Amino acid sequence: MSGKSIVRAGTVVLSTVLVLLVLSVAVLPSATMAATHPKTVRGYVYDQDGRKVENAQVTVTMKDGETIVSTKTDASDSAGFYTCNFAMTDWSVGNKIVVTATYNTLQATNTTTVLCNDEFVQYENVTFPYEIPELGKGLTGILITALIVGAVAIAVLVLMRRKA
Repeated sequence: MSGKSIVRAGTVVLSTVLVLLVLSVAVLPSATMAATHPKTVRGYVYDQDGRKVENAQVTVTMKDGETIVSTKTDASDSAGFYTCNFAMTDWSVGNKIVVTATYNTLQATNTTTVLCNDEFVQYENVTFPYEIPELGKGLTGILITALIVGAVAIAVLVLMRRKA
């Protein structure tokens, strides 16, 4: 092997190592990169029918794995809108954002978890599922409730008719 071939091979190996090093440095920090600016998390709180919920208590939590980094709270306004502001030290890129909205005495809670990006503002909406705890969720719960009410009404009418 000539000297030029060795230098050429060494250059290729060194170039490859440098490219891999740059790629690994570019990829690894994105999971837990420190924030360089404040972050605002905002969005709307909706009910099961898509109507905006006023006065829902919203808690936004930044988590690194299962460790809570910071928590902010707000109440949704008359348009169902909430805003939570985090300082630069309150979050990192790659944190999980957990948005929890609670409304009324039933303490219905819906949680959305997403990865925190490097934007200044991140929008996360929350929707409450429709639920009748004893009977089920959504249209099924409504239909079962209607069937029960209808059956009771028919039974009462039949009993009243027999007495007459």
